[in-house]
Amino acid sequence: MPYTTEQINIVSKMVRLQGASIESALETLGAFERFNGGEEIYVDERTGEVVYEPFVVRYDFPAHCGYRRSWFGELLKRNRGRVAERYYHDRQSALLDGWVECEKCGRWFRHDNPERLTIGESDFCSSDCANDAGYYQCEHCGDWVHEDDAVDACDYIYCGTSCAERDGYYQCEHCGEWHETLQDVRSTYGTVPWCGSCVDNDAYRCDDCGAYMTAGASQHIGNSYYCPECAENHQDHLHEYGYVPPIRFFGVGPLYLGVELETDSGYDRMEYCDDLMGIEGFPDRFWMTKDGSLDNGVEITSMPMTLAEHVACHGMYELIAEAARSHGFVSHNSGRCGLHIHVSRAALGKSEVVQDAGGYKMMRLLQRFERQFHIFSRRTDTNWCSYKTCGNYEPMDDAPSISKRDDQKEPGVLRKAAAMKRETTHAQALNFQHGSTFEFRIFRGTLKWETYYACLAIVEGIVHTVKQHGSTWVESVTWYDLIDEIVGNVTEEFPKKCLEEYLEEKGLR
Repeated sequence: MPYTTEQINIVSKMVRLQGASIESALETLGAFERFNGGEEIYVDERTGEVVYEPFVVRYDFPAHCGYRRSWFGELLKRNRGRVAERYYHDRQSALLDGWVECEKCGRWFRHDNPERLTIGESDFCSSDCANDAGYYQCEHCGDWVHEDDAVDACDYIYCGTSCAERDGYYQCEHCGEWHETLQDVRSTYGTVPWCGSCVDNDAYRCDDCGAYMTAGASQHIGNSYYCPECAENHQDHLHEYGYVPPIRFFGVGPLYLGVELETDSGYDRMEYCDDLMGIEGFPDRFWMTKDGSLDNGVEITSMPMTLAEHVACHGMYELIAEAARSHGFVSHNSGRCGLHIHVSRAALGKSEVVQDAGGYKMMRLLQRFERQFHIFSRRTDTNWCSYKTCGNYEPMDDAPSISKRDDQKEPGVLRKAAAMKRETTHAQALNFQHGSTFEFRIFRGTLKWETYYACLAIVEGIVHTVKQHGSTWVESVTWYDLIDEIVGNVTEEFPKKCLEEYLEEKGLR
């Protein structure tokens, strides 16, 4: 019987791919056609198996060419641009037969196609499809890189910084852009390369040597900026924030008070510092630093001294206030300046847990009488000295046991102190974070010596008072009983008098 061209092709594939005889192939074909009810059937191009619903690979006609026969050239020319199809049992069979699908456009092509481009685990039919998928070829080494990982240097794409630098491009440390030339700029960590635009807009130039600096490496003195070396020729006395000289203790402890007095808003900081250093005894007992919270200010810090030694400096404090006013510096009127008073931890006990318990009792007094201390301190903005009045200092379940009785309903003061210390920050009314001191941060700055000594006196009185009483008394004492105890515990008559007059003036006694 006659056979169609399609039937002959199917039988041919079965014979070629399966090694079957022509008779068995024809018998198999007939059986499938009868079973399929006359519907069209296909043969897997790789295995020769008959399939009803094939996986179709559509490709540009020349793509199937793996032959090198001379007569095939004319055939390719005649069929150029025509889309051809091949049939497989499934996708995996097509892949095993040497077909590859472009990840971008979905076109199929042979694995040995010279235009095939493999990047990682992705295959593309051409470089255009790779570009459309976000891959670009490095200008230096030729490797392909995704745009998310590429370096764009002056509109040229590179696979990494090393290739860009080999081609003569460099990255600005400030803006991150790439340029052919950069300029060295001094920073606090050494020299960094910046582009010309960043140098013009964001760098500072030393008014003496002309060196360019970052903001952190420059020093602002008066109306000028200097590098650290040149600044030494203009300023010998004002140190950077955090500077601490070798500490000397004045008086017989263990209760020492250290003061940080902030002054600001003056017009000639260098001359102001020179005048302060000219005060007799000032260089031995005080030093000066910058402070980032101030505009153009000077923070005056004292060595740790007993209250009696602070009284001995009475005349010096008056000269400090006079020097500040003569150069336009203020403290109370600035609105930003504080008066911080450090008290030695050792004054509250020998062990750390006992010292923390004393700190807890002092903090609880500040919290209980926050309104009165606001009046006393002249400072209602508590951004830098939060009283944390609503703070919960109950110990956590996993907190270490300090108290001897874990089954008591209310935890002891030592456990509460440990919980408070764990939750504390430096910006609160009583700062726990210093290793050897507690820091009272509640007071507003002042250039009035009477107010200054009143603040020193109330701090000393609080320390002595909490040592004499337990936590139950701290939680129940009234303000007037408390202030009587504090005044009675001040050890020097002059500060005690300043405190009594100040309390009367503020209506707190």
